[in-house]
Amino acid sequence: MMEYLKVKWHHQHSDEPIEIYSEISPERWEIRKVEVFRDGSTSFASPISHSGDTMLGEVQIPDLAEINADEEFEGIHIEQHIFDRIWLMSSEMLTLHEPKLVQSLLKLIDQQQVNVNDLVEQAVQQYLDTNRLHSSV
Repeated sequence: MMEYLKVKWHHQHSDEPIEIYSEISPERWEIRKVEVFRDGSTSFASPISHSGDTMLGEVQIPDLAEINADEEFEGIHIEQHIFDRIWLMSSEMLTLHEPKLVQSLLKLIDQQQVNVNDLVEQAVQQYLDTNRLHSSV
């Protein structure tokens, strides 16, 4: 089962994030990540895309107790729908050209009626099915 974390990073570096949101696999690898900076800007990373300097971790993520043992960090578990909301707004999956669609999706995510991972899997499968259809013609 996936785990979702929000970690506050207490530091004075102007070019480093102050909050890190992570989706963690059962094997403790980051699957998706969003970093939030002091100025409110965000960047993201996933296995297929990233923005800014944000990249997925190259080592397994420690458990929450180990993260919180370092006084620079303050981590908590969050629910998937909270992570999905942050991811959607940060990952360029949708642009501001479709504000009504974004608002509708955010409402469904907040009501836990939509799972972003399911939507992505469906879109990828549809893309693969369409490409198979075109390549066989």
